[in-house]
Amino acid sequence: MKATIFGRIVFPVLLLSAACGDVSSPVPATEETTPGDAAGDVLSIVSGNAQLGEPGAPLAEPVVVRVTRAGLPVAGARVRWSLTGGGRLAGDATTDANGFARAAWTLGDAPESSSLTVSHGEAFSSFFAFPRIGVTRTDIKLVRVAGDAQTGTAGALLGQPLVVKVMSGRTGAMAGVKVRWTVEGGGRIASDSAFSAADGTVKARWTLGTAGGSQSVSASAEGVLPIAFVATAIPTTGEPVTLVRVSGDGQGARVGMQLAAQLVVRATNGGGTPLSGVQVTWSVRTGGGSISPATITTDGTGQAYARWTMGPASGPATAAATVAGAQEVTFNATALPDSRVSALVKVLGDGQAECPGCGLREGIRVMAVDGEGNPVPNAPITWTPSAGTISYSTTVTDATGTAGAGWTLGTTPGVQTLTASSGQVSTAFTATASLGGDGVVASIGFSVGNTGLEPGQSGYARATALDTRGLAVPSAVLTWSTDVPGIIEFTVTPVGSYTGRATFRALKYGEVRLTASAGGQSNTILIRVRPDPNNGGGGGSAVRGATDSDAP
Repeated sequence: MKATIFGRIVFPVLLLSAACGDVSSPVPATEETTPGDAAGDVLSIVSGNAQLGEPGAPLAEPVVVRVTRAGLPVAGARVRWSLTGGGRLAGDATTDANGFARAAWTLGDAPESSSLTVSHGEAFSSFFAFPRIGVTRTDIKLVRVAGDAQTGTAGALLGQPLVVKVMSGRTGAMAGVKVRWTVEGGGRIASDSAFSAADGTVKARWTLGTAGGSQSVSASAEGVLPIAFVATAIPTTGEPVTLVRVSGDGQGARVGMQLAAQLVVRATNGGGTPLSGVQVTWSVRTGGGSISPATITTDGTGQAYARWTMGPASGPATAAATVAGAQEVTFNATALPDSRVSALVKVLGDGQAECPGCGLREGIRVMAVDGEGNPVPNAPITWTPSAGTISYSTTVTDATGTAGAGWTLGTTPGVQTLTASSGQVSTAFTATASLGGDGVVASIGFSVGNTGLEPGQSGYARATALDTRGLAVPSAVLTWSTDVPGIIEFTVTPVGSYTGRATFRALKYGEVRLTASAGGQSNTILIRVRPDPNNGGGGGSAVRGATDSDAP
């Protein structure tokens, strides 16, 4: 049951009953166009073909045709309708702004096949004969599964196959039913008929006709209402399709959230005229997330739309809209960190041991993260110890989402906790206040600041008396000394304690060893003072170990 030709289309209709009699009614004809008006125009069936109806009754759907020229709709094109087999018709005399013309068709009273001819421009004769079908298989139907509304290059194979499914109201999917394919508007089907598979499906590959514009294929089975597939053919000659960005670029939204505004593109021809029915494919290129719909056809204004949801990670993201034969259009967006803290993660300092009343040698540090695991900067963190004191009761996370605190343990031996909290979430660090082993100094632990100085510069060193377990020995008393006088001057805070900080200032260039001792144990650091480059290498005479090769 085909139909697309230049200038003339025939609609077949199958009647249901076998009533007697045949009454025909004259069909009013519209004004015919003059020769030459339709040169180069394409007349295509859009819908309403091959319907089943009752004699003397209106068909369920109107019959619709479209006039296009070079793939674009032609408005005001004159069309002519005529019937064979009786019946009545009320139709448009000219196409509307989108190139469509419609007619309401009432069948004749005779139980015969009827046909309707519509023409545009110079008509030529074309006749079709159709068998009478007396019984309709109302328990069976064809269901469109995939392949509808595609866009492809004129004369080329479409990317997706056409898929229909034969269904029965009693048994579900039906195998072994012969399905026929009929091309309307040019092109060809690889096989014009096939039997349904075990799952009830039948597939066909469609090569579009060489003309641009709307084309269609119908699938039918004996005694079953047919269904249609529509495709848009992009001409291979003339100006190419151009895709332009309309709106939606440069937005931002929290991770996992949808952007406030849609992404919008417009398809036009080389002259800037919007093209409807062009298939646009949307995809996320970087940054993750999702975009919906994946494909969409441009509307009457040539525009296509999509919604973009950000991925789980903060940062820049890109998406793209593409059309066959056109350069892609990209959109940029930013996935913003979630400012809500969902969890606090321990980063540093958990599970330490130190003497009662002593400060932990390793700081406490925590990270605030959102629901997607991204760091949350500028989040307030409250610190609450079960014993002892902390350097700050409240801190704020930095750009990496982390914050820290110094913790001095309470004086009572045992396990102590420090709780970090932000809003409704919290985490706890533990430390053990221990008196150590037998209180015997086994080593002197050093932490050192800058030891390479120039005259006038300062540095520091911290020392602690430790037992064999690495715990501080509170009963020990540190003493400090240097092996060469006059190179540095230093002060110790506190004096007479098991731990202390020596702050030193360089006086003149040379080398000196600073030693901390307690309980028969000692540890030494080497401090080098370089000549002052702004003083011609001066700063006093050289001291032991300083040579010309040591100067910078």
